[in-house]
Amino acid sequence: MQFLDDAWFEAASTAIASIDTTGTELIIQQHVTGSRARDYFLHVTGGTVRLLPGLHPSPSVTFKQAIETATAVRRGEINVLTAVQQGLIDVAGDVQALISNRAVLARIDNALSQLPS
Repeated sequence: MQFLDDAWFEAASTAIASIDTTGTELIIQQHVTGSRARDYFLHVTGGTVRLLPGLHPSPSVTFKQAIETATAVRRGEINVLTAVQQGLIDVAGDVQALISNRAVLARIDNALSQLPS
């Protein structure tokens, strides 16, 4: 299994399926560029969370980064805030939504960090 391949999406979806996200409405679009370019989004609504490949028509927040940055964040080699500050990740949209929902996002991130690299 490799980060962002079909097997990773299946494992990631299973890992986050049981997370309680009651009261959170958020869609985070990810544009990953480079050798393994991929678009996907995290859809949190109605107490459920899903990770889906493709583009969402109206995301709350959009992140754009190279595969190398996405992989480094995934491995914990750099955190998202540092990557944004260094210009490695472009962010557009409702950043306040990320701040307001940081507890739910931390639970999702923790579940995804348990996946093999």
